[in-house]
Amino acid sequence: MEKRILQWHPAFQAILQIEFGEEAQYLQFLKEYNLTEKPLQMDTLIIKAVSSPEDMTITLVGNHYPGKMLNYLKKVHKAETTEMFPGIYYVTGLLFPMQILVIGRLDKGENIWLSRLREDLELHGDIEPLMAEYRKEKQNPLYEAAMDLIIRANWKNSEEGKMMCNALRELFADELEEREHRGIEKGIEKGIEKGIERGREAGKAEAVLELLEETGPVPEQLSASILSQTDMKTLTKWLRLAAKAESAEAFREAAGL
Repeated sequence: MEKRILQWHPAFQAILQIEFGEEAQYLQFLKEYNLTEKPLQMDTLIIKAVSSPEDMTITLVGNHYPGKMLNYLKKVHKAETTEMFPGIYYVTGLLFPMQILVIGRLDKGENIWLSRLREDLELHGDIEPLMAEYRKEKQNPLYEAAMDLIIRANWKNSEEGKMMCNALRELFADELEEREHRGIEKGIEKGIEKGIERGREAGKAEAVLELLEETGPVPEQLSASILSQTDMKTLTKWLRLAAKAESAEAFREAAGL
C-alpha cells in the first residue's frame, strides 16, 4: 500500500490547545512562526496575554529523547537536564529556560492527547481512551482535528487494525450522517436543480469514497462510478459495503462494479 503523507502540524496545534485546558484562553497560539525574514520557522509560538522577557521559554517536542543534543549543551554550555515529570525534561543553564517533551514517555493519564500523537498506538490501551474523551467533545473542532490525524496515523493492516476500523466507524457514524447534510448545503449553494436531493447523494457518495480511501488508493474509474451514482438505495448499500471492505478491489467485487 502506498504510504500517505500525514500533516501533523494541525493536530499538534489542536492538541496543544486541548492540553492547556482553561489556560488556553490566556494564550495566543501562532503556528509556523517566522523567526527571521528568511524561511526559518518554529512550529508554534505561544504568547501569554500578560508576559515579560523573564517568562520566555523554549519547548522542544519529539518522539525520541535528544541525547546527543543534550550532551552537547552540557559539554559546551554547562547545561543541566532534569526529568521533572515522566517524559518532561527541564534544561537549565542556557539563555532561556528550556523544556523537552518526549511524546512516548509522557504520562498517558496526564497528557491524554499529546502522549498519543504518534503512529504506534494500541487499540485498547490508547485508541479506546481517546474515543471516550472524543465523545465528550466531538463537536469541538480542536478534538476533531486531533482525532482525525491520530486515526489516519494508526490505520493498520492487521487483525487489530480491522477491530480498530470497526470501532472507529461506529464512533464516526454521526459524522457520516453529517456529510450528507454538508452535501445538501453544497447543493443549495451551487444552485443545482433539486439541490437538496442531489446534495444528499453527493454527501453519501463522498462518504463511500472516504471509507475506501482509508484502505488504500481508489482507482479513478471506480471513484467516478461512485460519484456518478444518484440512487440513494444503492448509495446506502455501498456505504455499508465500504465500511466492511478491506480494499477498494474487494468493494468493487461486492458492489458488482
